[in-house]
Amino acid sequence: MATLGIDIGCISVKMALVGLPDEAALFDTLARGGNGVHEDSSSTRRPPGSQPSFRHPPLLVTRYRRIKGNPAQAALELLTQIGESLPAGTITGVRMTGTGSRILADRLGIAFENEFKAIARAVTTLHPDVRYVFEMGGETSKFIELDESSEPGYVGIADYQTNGDCAAGTGSFMDQQANRLLYDIEDVGEIVLAAGKAATVAGRCSVFAKSDMIHAQQKGYQPPEVLKGLCDAVVRNFRGAIARGKKIDGTVAFIGGVAANEGATEAMRATFSLSEDQMFVPTYYAWMGAIGAAMLEADKAATDAAESETSTAAPFHLDLAPLQDLRITGFPTSPALSMERVILLRDRVRTTEQPTVGTLGAAAAVQPRSTLPPPTTRPPRPHQRLHRRLLGRGRGVRLHKLGGPGQPGECPQRDLHQDRRTARGGGKPRPTGDMGRDGTPPEHPRRGHHRIGA
Repeated sequence: MATLGIDIGCISVKMALVGLPDEAALFDTLARGGNGVHEDSSSTRRPPGSQPSFRHPPLLVTRYRRIKGNPAQAALELLTQIGESLPAGTITGVRMTGTGSRILADRLGIAFENEFKAIARAVTTLHPDVRYVFEMGGETSKFIELDESSEPGYVGIADYQTNGDCAAGTGSFMDQQANRLLYDIEDVGEIVLAAGKAATVAGRCSVFAKSDMIHAQQKGYQPPEVLKGLCDAVVRNFRGAIARGKKIDGTVAFIGGVAANEGATEAMRATFSLSEDQMFVPTYYAWMGAIGAAMLEADKAATDAAESETSTAAPFHLDLAPLQDLRITGFPTSPALSMERVILLRDRVRTTEQPTVGTLGAAAAVQPRSTLPPPTTRPPRPHQRLHRRLLGRGRGVRLHKLGGPGQPGECPQRDLHQDRRTARGGGKPRPTGDMGRDGTPPEHPRRGHHRIGA
């Protein structure tokens, strides 16, 4: 009897089948038969430390399948292949995880599992020596610090962190930029390793990163150099936004779809100053969520069997009819917004009549027709009285331009000038340097400095 784990993300769908220790022969037969379920053949390209522990139960994983915007269709095709390749009654339980599997789990009546818990369960079983997990998927990136415990089957998380809603530092952004440069994302790793230098690309924002990549191409950088700069930027964003302030003093497992990119793996080691022994890519780097979900379902089945004192679990029948209906009708959406209380801009634009072909007088006679009230005419402003200061011989003489052009009048600040003279002289005109011959003061209190009447 085996349990099935399903991991549906924003880019791909992965499934894993976990059996009992005494079912190894059956799983070997299924692996050789193929038909949608097979062992990962990329293990030969991984370092020795990436191989799973020999104590893990029999395990089979499906091929990496892209959802292409339709997770229901991709999951239906993969589940159909699994059902045809397995003997009847093999599956005893199903559990789903991933960002895109909650709706499907509700439709199928299957339990949904948290991604962090599923990843931790798989890593602690397959790689007991791992202390830290770096996960970079199509939509999310995660940092997980596992809790050290010798208890078998214990799932403990000491610390964790994930990214926000920004697309910077995710696999989907790398996939998009690789397609823009006319490369397949599967070939980017080897291309980046062959690049000599890396272009400078910002990693905090996907918009800035794309602009820097375009500018680098305009400066003459080759596409491999631009892609290498992109890998470095994505890894820098992971360290600055997700693993910031985290102390890495143990073995690290780099998982997720981005882990297949050897350029990103080398950039991760260089950024965190880790060797190949300190950080490795597991064999099932993209299937950890599905494997963990299947193991958690097996744990629940074992607990239920112990409580009910039964030795065997009943076969699980998975009804795929809801997936077929969901494929036809689509995912639930909200109703369209009403336009009853919306005022359109085109309804408030002034409508005019085009002039007919003819003389200028006939065209000028056409008056615009408008529903808006005519504009009000503002009364003319009075002419501003200007005050100008002219420099004299060591003294400034203030002149006033009174009224409009050619219109005499009194100075509007005459009272202000009188108040200033009164404040300085105590109510009397301030005496000046030279007086007139008859002893009378000059006409202006400041004109005495110019020796008036001498």
